[in-house]
Amino acid sequence: MKNRREQILDAALEVFLEKGFDGATLAAIRQRSGASTGSIYHFFSGKADIAAALLSHATTGWAAQSGSQADPSDAEGSITSSVHGFLHWGAANPKQFAFMDELLTRSGTSPDFEAVGEMLAAGRARAGELYQSWVQMGSVRDLNWDVAYALIMGPAYALLRSATKGKQVSDLEIDVVVRAAWTAVRAAS
Repeated sequence: MKNRREQILDAALEVFLEKGFDGATLAAIRQRSGASTGSIYHFFSGKADIAAALLSHATTGWAAQSGSQADPSDAEGSITSSVHGFLHWGAANPKQFAFMDELLTRSGTSPDFEAVGEMLAAGRARAGELYQSWVQMGSVRDLNWDVAYALIMGPAYALLRSATKGKQVSDLEIDVVVRAAWTAVRAAS
């Protein structure tokens, strides 16, 4: 049986997807979850805090699919396992992916998402530092991190966006995108 916090998060995800963040209300989340207003505020300070918790849950799921045992000094293994995990997680959780994708888009434009933006910025900064260490080792091309990130993750996002419209993502498609992510940034031999 799910605990109350998980019930609230599940209900919030459904409400956010149906009404969008701006149209969603705590009253709708309360009604959908069966939780009291006090219970919601026991766990979360408001809608933006719920959204941040959903994003954290999504990134945890992605990380679990990616395999935490990846060796950070192995650029190819790290990149391919991250993209592979992201694609498998997103294909298995299209609703969570759709909401995460909306948060990514809104994080830089809405003061409601300041905490989400900070979480994303911290993660991107860590990933950028890791990428630079691979540049120094000669494993990957010396690219600006924003460009490298777009080459690594852009096709994965595009494929998962099609899955939110009901298209099944095949293992072959995942494998092609994973190989393309590595090929796009690997250092010339």
